Amino acid sequence: MTCLLRQQIRWGKFWVRMRAMGALLFMLSVSATSCQDMAIHHYNSGLTAWEAGDTSLAMEHFRKSIEERRTDPDAHINLGCVLYAKGRYQEALEEFKFALSEYENDPGLHYNLGETYAALELYQSAKREYEFVLRLEPEFVDALVSYGKLLLDTGKYKAAQERLIHAMTLRPSNGKAYIYLGLLYARLGKYHEGANYLYRGLRYEPKNVDGLLGLAYTFYMREMYDDALKNYQKLYSADPTNSEAMLGIGKTHLEMGKLSQAEDMLNRVIKIRNDFPEAYKALGDTHAEQRQYVQAVSNYRMAVHQQEDFPEAYLAMAKVLHSTGQEIEAKEALDKALLRRPDDPRILYQIGQFYYNLRNKEQAKNYLERSLENVSEDLELRALVERALSALESSN
Repeated sequence: MTCLLRQQIRWGKFWVRMRAMGALLFMLSVSATSCQDMAIHHYNSGLTAWEAGDTSLAMEHFRKSIEERRTDPDAHINLGCVLYAKGRYQEALEEFKFALSEYENDPGLHYNLGETYAALELYQSAKREYEFVLRLEPEFVDALVSYGKLLLDTGKYKAAQERLIHAMTLRPSNGKAYIYLGLLYARLGKYHEGANYLYRGLRYEPKNVDGLLGLAYTFYMREMYDDALKNYQKLYSADPTNSEAMLGIGKTHLEMGKLSQAEDMLNRVIKIRNDFPEAYKALGDTHAEQRQYVQAVSNYRMAVHQQEDFPEAYLAMAKVLHSTGQEIEAKEALDKALLRRPDDPRILYQIGQFYYNLRNKEQAKNYLERSLENVSEDLELRALVERALSALESSN
């Protein structure tokens, strides 16, 4: 008989269950038939293919291993990892679930489940899995980082910050923790601080796309457009299908007044990804700058058709509709901007600015004061709102 040693190794974003074949010295006389266990052969061949980067061959071997020994949870876990790497998240989820009966309290398996739920945008399920992992193993750094990223993506910035800082304390070389913390500060409008963390994270993971995009974004938001463009173009050169980099190039060209270049790039990104509301919104902005108002509104409508919760597009649409005398439609667009996020301080601030430009001081003050009431952690936004209210008071 064969002795199987199961051990865990780290690969990509997942814990992979690995088996190595070995034999005790006094078992050297075992029969040839037992040594040729095909399930084990395919299992180990799958690991070899995976480590060589051949995910298709790895998947083939893990499937064959399961055919030989269907109840083997480790083979199902590894097949799930390969399916995840191929973007086949629902299939990966089923493989991980199969192993739960055997490894009900295994932190690595529950981490895999959390990652897969997050990829499927099933955030509550992902949150449940990450919390379960951290109850089992409080210093599971990858789970802390992934949970921090999930909290960041769902707008829970303070909780995200706590997890990411804890992860950095446990493992100071974890580049993703720095990168996600940098993205967090960027979302709070603290672009300089965000850039510092992004730089630190990129030292450990120089090719991390989230980090490179985040760094370019901090340059963009600080109006350092030459640096932003350089970083977006670097990403685009490495991957001409990177739609986020293409969007960044288009938006940066727009801010630099290079309207034809902006329009060209934004049309190109929509051609390869026609379900990209932010690209339609940016293209609308480009048309608005060229006073092509019909085209602008058409693109804004496409943006909100694809993403109803897109207040910035509604606000931009309202501005164009107002400039063309369509006041009723402009007011409807403003109402829709608030519909899903009535207490969002940034939206309230932008609507306050909108009414200020309309010289409707009463409404401007109302929305700016509501914005100030709802500002919590975003100190930069608080300062903007306070300056706007001060300007409003001095204009009376």
